[in-house]
Amino acid sequence: MKNSKQVKVISFDGLNRSGKGTQLELLKQFLKNEKKPVQVVRGDGSREGINNINYSDPQSAWWVRWQTKKDKTSNDWDNAYTVLSKEIEDEFHRFNYPEQNKNSFFLMDRCYISRWFVQRQRDKTVQFEKIVEDNQIFPNKYFILDVPKEILLSRQSYDNPKKAKFRQGIVNKWFDLWVDTVNRVEEKLEDRIIRLDGTLNQEEIHKKVLENINIYK
Repeated sequence: MKNSKQVKVISFDGLNRSGKGTQLELLKQFLKNEKKPVQVVRGDGSREGINNINYSDPQSAWWVRWQTKKDKTSNDWDNAYTVLSKEIEDEFHRFNYPEQNKNSFFLMDRCYISRWFVQRQRDKTVQFEKIVEDNQIFPNKYFILDVPKEILLSRQSYDNPKKAKFRQGIVNKWFDLWVDTVNRVEEKLEDRIIRLDGTLNQEEIHKKVLENINIYK
C-alpha cells in the first residue's frame, strides 16, 4: 500500500516509559487545535476493545477476550499483530477515503520497528526486510524516544507500582537489543528516523517534534 499524499503518517516508538505516549498525545492535541484531521492507532502490540478514547479502539469482544487470557504465548501475540494490522489498514482506508481529509495526520503508537524488536527477541537473525514486506503502512516520519537504561528503570513504577518489578525486568533483559535494533533501523531508514532525547522536558521534546514535521504542507 502506498500512503496517500493527503495523509501524513507519523509513528512514535520507544521502550515502556520512554515518553512516546505523552508526545503522541501532545501532537494529537496540537493538531486538533490547528483544525487538522487526526487519527491515532496502536501500531503494534494490542488494544483494549472497550472504546478507549485515546486511540482508535472500537468495541470488540475478540480483544476483550484476548486481554483477559492468561499466560499468552508467542502465537497469541502473533495473532494479535495480524488482527491489529488488518484493523489499522481498514482504519487508514476509512480515514483517507474519499480523500476528504486533506492535510491530515495518521499517528501510530508504535510501528513495525517495534515489531522487528519483538521478533528479534525470539530470533536475532530475523531480517528487517521480512518485517517490511509484511507491512502495509509506512510512516513519513519515525520518532524514536531515546532514554538511558537507568532512567527507564527508575520510571517503571510511575503509573503502576505493582507492575514495576516486571517492567524493570523487561528493561534489564532487552535494553541492549532495543538499542541495537534502533541503530540498525536508522541505517535502513536514514533521514526518516528522528531520534529524540527522552530525558528532556516533555514540552522541549514536543517542540522538536513540531520542528521535524510541517503541518501546513
